[in-house]
Amino acid sequence: MLNYYLNTYKGQLSEKEFQKLLGKANMIIKKYTSNRVDEKSTLLEVKNCICEIVDYLYIVEKNEGKTSEKVGNWSITYKNSNNAEINSKIKDILSIYLGNVYVDGVNVLYRGLW
Repeated sequence: MLNYYLNTYKGQLSEKEFQKLLGKANMIIKKYTSNRVDEKSTLLEVKNCICEIVDYLYIVEKNEGKTSEKVGNWSITYKNSNNAEINSKIKDILSIYLGNVYVDGVNVLYRGLW
């Protein structure tokens, strides 16, 4: 998957950064596809989806820290993530790449009737 990320998808993360986030991206894909696809899939849509989720997770983690720091009268401001916003963006990524992907005649995002 790293080779695909660097050479085909043209991702910019280091191997270490990519590998760290690949596990999280894979768990997200498996969760929303009911384990129908994962990082081992040969489908380009799945590979591209994982790559974009990895890139997005990197941005989220990078922005979780300090947003500003002041030395005089010492003050630090931290960014608070909005989980609903993060989940919405991830669902958008999944929908874009996997909305028309079927495995064994079933859409990979189909979660069944509740």
